Amino acid sequence: MEVTRTLPCALTDAEVIDRLREAASRDRRIIQHEDRLGELKEETATVKGQIDHELVEMRRLVNVANNREEPRPVKCQWSYDLASNSATLTRIDIGEVVETRAMTKEERQREEQPPLPGLAKRVVERMLSDPDGLENLRPKKGEPSVTVGHDGKSVTLHADGRTETTDADGKTTMTTKKPASKKGGGKKA
Repeated sequence: MEVTRTLPCALTDAEVIDRLREAASRDRRIIQHEDRLGELKEETATVKGQIDHELVEMRRLVNVANNREEPRPVKCQWSYDLASNSATLTRIDIGEVVETRAMTKEERQREEQPPLPGLAKRVVERMLSDPDGLENLRPKKGEPSVTVGHDGKSVTLHADGRTETTDADGKTTMTTKKPASKKGGGKKA
């Protein structure tokens, strides 16, 4: 009876070279698999981060739904009462008082000055028609923005070069003006 068994056999030089080539080929494939595994780990971390973000947002939305309210930007209006020295911030949409505090020194001084509606109207109209004509009103860096308003229209000049205009319908537009470069020297004699 004849049987076959796997037993050690001597290799020829050609067989040794062939086995070494096959081992090198398998080493290259191992490196490729390890690289792919590293990519998959990075991708897994990215996907896990995305899942975590979605979970946080989902929980926030469930809390919002349970509380039946969420924080949103809401237009508000400051009003001042000199008699009680109080400043009150009121929501424009529903008239609810958001904050009441003591007036600052600057607010009190501003409110004690009599209004100049005719001048304000002319300034706003000029600023709306030609905002560049009033660049000398623009505040310097670090100073608060300058706002002039009348009849629901307003123009705000910001130190960073932005000009914000609001029309009577409440539509706000923002433009940016690059500071004009001042060239030195005058007429040569």
